[in-house]
Amino acid sequence: MMNMIKKENVVLKLVNKKNVKAEELSVPYRNGMNIVFRVPIADGQAAIVTKDMFADAPVTDLLETAKRNTQAKDPMRIVGLGKMLALMMGAETDGCDDTYVVTNDSMVNGATTVLYPDFHETVRRETGFENYIIIPSSVHELLIRPFENVETMEGILREVNSMPDCITDDTFLSDDLLVCFGGVITTAKDL
Repeated sequence: MMNMIKKENVVLKLVNKKNVKAEELSVPYRNGMNIVFRVPIADGQAAIVTKDMFADAPVTDLLETAKRNTQAKDPMRIVGLGKMLALMMGAETDGCDDTYVVTNDSMVNGATTVLYPDFHETVRRETGFENYIIIPSSVHELLIRPFENVETMEGILREVNSMPDCITDDTFLSDDLLVCFGGVITTAKDL
């Protein structure tokens, strides 16, 4: 099967581990999040990569190649939350100056950008933040804020994630915050 699918075509998606199918090739990421492998087909659709497709290839090699592929096919996009809301709803909001939306150009499966090799450097350059909280708001985007009270932010995340009009089972990523200190990403629970 590996002859049919070239690893140069494989991309990544970050999902909640509950949404990983048994036959899928996946790698644990952090706190209930898994990395799954996909091959784009047509019209924004992608085929899953199963465990047997790359059984003879080291997963670490495939993972690194897929990270580069994903970044090349769908580069990171960082937009202030107020500007993103203006794009989506037509009205910019005040009070969002220190919150940024991190996604990709397609704005689909944008949480995967946290896996891009230059994630921290890009966030630091675009936001000016050296240390920050990464809020996994859905599989489609992350929110970035300067480091602050973790407990408050976790409560807000859990509240939003519990609203069925906001997050569906397919788009739910995690109730756990990530933090970045000096380029090292970890979970807030590890602090």
